[in-house]
Amino acid sequence: MTKEISVFVDESGSFAPIDADLHSPYYLLCMVFHDQADDIISEVRELESTFAQMGIQPKHTVHAGPLIRREDEYANMQREQRIRIFRRMMIFIQKAKFRYRCFKLFKPYNSRSDAIHDVLLQDIVSFLIKNNSEFNKCERIKVYYDNGQTQVTALLKEAFSIYSSKMEFVSGVSPTRYRLFQAADVICTLELVKAKLLENGAMTESEDRFFGGIKNLKKNYLKIIDRKCWS
Repeated sequence: MTKEISVFVDESGSFAPIDADLHSPYYLLCMVFHDQADDIISEVRELESTFAQMGIQPKHTVHAGPLIRREDEYANMQREQRIRIFRRMMIFIQKAKFRYRCFKLFKPYNSRSDAIHDVLLQDIVSFLIKNNSEFNKCERIKVYYDNGQTQVTALLKEAFSIYSSKMEFVSGVSPTRYRLFQAADVICTLELVKAKLLENGAMTESEDRFFGGIKNLKKNYLKIIDRKCWS
């Protein structure tokens, strides 16, 4: 059987210089790695069954940022229901067999677009080389990204091409089709909250209200994703 690793990628922030993007001083690139030999169908079915019991469409696409901030499709939804959706995704993340790696930088020190690209490229390639023995076991690496940022698309193709000829870039990716893509979105959002917490010692008002304080955030959310992190 061909061993295949799927890589689901989500980002937070922009490549814009810090003086043009004061509200986004961080840049994060989150990759969820899934060995296709590890079946997650039961975890997906459990998640969607729970959504149905909550009166939500079973195939509902979870968007972590709007869910926290009560925006877009969640604008008329109370915290109790929004937190239930988020917690169900956390249970899925906890149970489904995968690992993730989040590459992050603080833009005041790497503010130019080419500098951001270079730092991320070096970090990604270093990670792939460090885990060479693991990736060498597979015959194909399929990268899933929704082309949200053209710089990221180019960066991913460059990084994986430098490392290996096994990489296949999947076209036409939509978050609605892949629960692990949504998991990457949730993890990337939590990693951003953690980055701001480490830098400033506080969350935004909407984050604090949603997660119920720093102690609860660390215990019920950050601890879960930390266990899934691939060093």
